[in-house]
Amino acid sequence: MSPATSEHPVLVSSALVVDGDAVVRMAVAEQLTILGVGVVYTAGTAEEARQQCRRHHDIDVAFVDLLLPRQQGADLLDDLQQPGGPRGIVLTSSYFAAWERPLPRGVLRRLEKPFGFEELEDCLALARASAVVPG
Repeated sequence: MSPATSEHPVLVSSALVVDGDAVVRMAVAEQLTILGVGVVYTAGTAEEARQQCRRHHDIDVAFVDLLLPRQQGADLLDDLQQPGGPRGIVLTSSYFAAWERPLPRGVLRRLEKPFGFEELEDCLALARASAVVPG
């Protein structure tokens, strides 16, 4: 894995990847690291995601799959949106065709699988922009 370069500047300092598929989870984590995210936490279930958020209050953005083992990612959103949770959330799924609801509060965007490097970079830019407080 390479550090951030001028081509891929650091956009956020930390991220959480929540996906029940270990291969997907690790691939996304690696891509985020290549994009310059300083710390990438991972979780395979909703409960593991809650534990990561309790341990780490510095998460800038969480990438949450809608289909998780034992609990749906959409059910996890309320917990992630509590104080101390990630500042932004990106929902990921292969099944957005069935999702006809507007994006919940705090969700930056939907990201349909399979997604690539550029889409992740766009999500990081959104997360960074949403964290900027006008002053």
